[in-house]
This record gives sequence, structure tokens and C-alpha cells, in this order.
Amino acid sequence: MATKKNKEIKRQESLGKKNAIQSIEFLTSFGLKQMGAEDSIYASAKAELKEIIQLEIYNDILDIKKLTDGVKQHLNAKVCSKKGELNDSYVCLALGISCIDEIHNQSLHSRTWEERLKQKILSIYYPDDVRNKVVALAKENGFNTSLYFGQPVIKFSKIFLLIKRTMQEE
Repeated sequence: MATKKNKEIKRQESLGKKNAIQSIEFLTSFGLKQMGAEDSIYASAKAELKEIIQLEIYNDILDIKKLTDGVKQHLNAKVCSKKGELNDSYVCLALGISCIDEIHNQSLHSRTWEERLKQKILSIYYPDDVRNKVVALAKENGFNTSLYFGQPVIKFSKIFLLIKRTMQEE
């Protein structure tokens, strides 16, 4: 009986992993299509997705997307462009986790996700007037939050996300 239960648990875990991978791949492709990205950007995003899957951080990235989507929906605010360590990621751009003004003819000097993870804490920026509301929304939605040198951090399984403020959208 125990082995049957263990097999079912492993099957459920495998199915959850497969669904998360398919979700991040689809959402990235859809986001790039909405942005009108060129073929070279699709190729770079595909390579980046391969690394994300290998490092098993796809659930963290999908959770960050869930957070930024919630902020857009409830606070009508988006991540500030050109700031933070996720702005050189085509996957994050496609998912709406980061933003730049124009993706056409844009060549990002992308670091690897392994390099980002070695950094331990990654940052995203919100306008000063909504940053504290973003943190409150994260707490309300069950995200694991704490402080790092007085700044709010959201803890995911492998990614720690520092929520910083900027004075204005530049």
C-alpha cells in the first residue's frame, strides 16, 4: 500500500513539474509574440528557458509573474523599466516581470540564471508611491516575506526578490 501511495505522489510531482514547464514555455512564447519579437529573440529566450528548466527555478519565476500580475491588476502599477537584475532576461520581459521600452533591435547582455542565483538576492523596482502596497499585497497573497537591511524581500524556493523603490518611472 505504501509503495502505491509513493508512486502516486511521484506521479503527481512529475505531472506538476511538466505542467509548470509547459506553462512557462507557452507564456514566454505568447509574451514574445505580443511584443512582436524577432526570431533571434525567440532563440535567445528558448536557450534561457532551457537553463531555467535545468536549474528548476520555473516555479519561482511563475510565482514572480503571479505577483507582478497581481500588482498590475490590484494596484495598477508595473515594474519600473530598465532597473533591476531581471531586465536583461528575455523570459522575464515576455512574462511581464521586467520591462524595457522597446524590444525591437534590442540586444540584451544577458547573464546566465546560474550567475543570477549566485548573487543570492535579485531586485525589482516599483514606483515609490506603490512599493509598500506591493509588499502588503504579497503578504496578503501568502508570499513569504521578510526584511533584508530594512528592505522587503520575498522568498521563493531558490530566488530571493528584493522589492526596491524608485522615485519616478524613467
